[in-house]
Amino acid sequence: MLVDTSHTLAFRKRLKQFRQKITPAGPSAASVPFVEYLKYHYFTTFTPSFPQIIQVQTQYGCNARCVFCPMGREDNQIKGRMDSATFEKIVEEAVKNNVKVLSPYLQNDPLVDRNVHEHVRTIRSIRGAKPYPRTKIITNGGLLTEERAHDLINAGLEYIVFSVHGVDKQIYDGIMQGPKFERVIQNIDTFLKTKKELGARNPHVEVWAVLTKDVEEQLAETKAFWHERGVKFKGRQLDNRANPDIIDTSEFASDDIEWKFAYYCTIPYWRAWILWNGDMVLCCVDWERTAVFGNIHQNSIREIWNGEKYRNYRTRMKNRDLAGTLCEHCQGT
Repeated sequence: MLVDTSHTLAFRKRLKQFRQKITPAGPSAASVPFVEYLKYHYFTTFTPSFPQIIQVQTQYGCNARCVFCPMGREDNQIKGRMDSATFEKIVEEAVKNNVKVLSPYLQNDPLVDRNVHEHVRTIRSIRGAKPYPRTKIITNGGLLTEERAHDLINAGLEYIVFSVHGVDKQIYDGIMQGPKFERVIQNIDTFLKTKKELGARNPHVEVWAVLTKDVEEQLAETKAFWHERGVKFKGRQLDNRANPDIIDTSEFASDDIEWKFAYYCTIPYWRAWILWNGDMVLCCVDWERTAVFGNIHQNSIREIWNGEKYRNYRTRMKNRDLAGTLCEHCQGT
């Protein structure tokens, strides 16, 4: 049976445009739009007294320079690493307040920190018999040796996401500008093999890709590639990283992309972000610390989370009063 390719492509384009219209824009957009709407209305109405998810930058830096990422391009950089006493302080308060997920990475590749497995071990040790907080990292996998695979699995890591943008070497290497495709795939395969050999249930493994134009064009091949390895694959929306002065991501989007304001962003209502120096910032795309709500060396996470700066910002977000803020220009596809 012959298929009318022109009609098929036209239908797919219309379907894609329809999905873009009903899908929330921005870095926190869920896979299912309706879920994001519900989450937004719930957390803006019943904002918890303590963040449910916390990401902690244990060390500044990354081994990649992804074309859509501001890492290394921001003017207002603070390079350094968090000391173990500060990290333990964060973990203790997180455990006490029943944080659901605590991730030892933020605006960096976690494997740049040679002690990331020890941070995972610290979280698991302090939480004891409690089920939370769960441990999760997202990495490009370029630095994941077999030894480090053993370390992370034995430390008790519960979730690992590999950020792999497509399965075409030329496209992948062009996007990442650092780790090489063959090495990354070999590292992930070794990790999966090591996990199997150890008989480990965790970590749960997923692969995510940012849906640039080139990645979208090979989406079917990408899904099949990871399905063969028994790994769940997820395509993540492309967003503008909120500050086009650092990097303009529009050139990586499909021609028919419709950029729109992130109306349903829930980030300041249930997630917290802590840099290595103790600053609690607006979100993961606040590369130049445009909104610092406090520092954990001066106040507790709870005090900062419930403080006047945070509360005022949440009110402004609900009222769409965002002129002059990073959120004013936050858009997605």
